[in-house]
Amino acid sequence: MNHDRDRLKTPSARKSAPVTLDRVPLNSVGGTALFVHSDVHRAGLKFPEIPYECLIETEAFGQLARDLGVTPVGLPKVQVRHHAS
Repeated sequence: MNHDRDRLKTPSARKSAPVTLDRVPLNSVGGTALFVHSDVHRAGLKFPEIPYECLIETEAFGQLARDLGVTPVGLPKVQVRHHAS
């Protein structure tokens, strides 16, 4: 059992062993690839419909999350690939 709460375990596409993904605290977030835990939305945090703290869209969401006590984190070992459809 993994008790290290600062790490996230996920299966690797290249290996059968899980890869440990470090978490890096962020001040805000961008929208290229945004993973939001469902518990965050269930708790009521939503994307602001109007500017929040002079920010809009994902940047406002990240700041609002931080102001409500949810720390946005980045996963620096995750690669997001866009495929042409």
